[in-house]
Amino acid sequence: MRQLLLTISLFVSGTFNSHAHSGTEAFFRITSEQDRLVVRASFPWTLRNALLVFDPQLEQATASAAFEASFKAYIKTHLRLFDQQGTPLKFLGFQRVEDEGHQHQETYQLFFSGGHLQEIHNTLLCNISERQVNHHRLVTGSKEQIFTTGKDQPSFRYQEPPSTPWPYLLVLALPVYLWIKYGSNRVITGLKSLERGS
Repeated sequence: MRQLLLTISLFVSGTFNSHAHSGTEAFFRITSEQDRLVVRASFPWTLRNALLVFDPQLEQATASAAFEASFKAYIKTHLRLFDQQGTPLKFLGFQRVEDEGHQHQETYQLFFSGGHLQEIHNTLLCNISERQVNHHRLVTGSKEQIFTTGKDQPSFRYQEPPSTPWPYLLVLALPVYLWIKYGSNRVITGLKSLERGS
């Protein structure tokens, strides 16, 4: 029992860059790498508690293999990625990222098959806190989308950002058009009256 708790403590004692110590926030960076998606996940220290709630038998386990199996099952249950057809992407496994200096978080790379992500369903750690917030940064080429999931809003559906800035240009062009159409006569009349006054 002590050995397992020590293993779990060591397993969840790493970091993810310089995120805060909050036990109710996790951070996910999702990128496409060849024919798979890589999710760099930074979990707070509360990961151990979430795993024990998810799999109470872990408390009696003595081998780290039991923890790894439970962690895989937990990821498969609470982090689901879907392609454009709504087909779940297969969870391929995980790899622990070495400690980066912060002792209250643990970082993993989670690997999923496929490269065309359409929807993310993430309720990781929501089984221990209703205030859990999962922050995501989805990187597709040179574009990034930032969003959150949690108990009340567990899913996010990716939509390709517009490739051209036309909607923004139209918004900017409308005031210029209105000024030219309706305001230019007043400006020209004002200039003519200034010329006559000189």
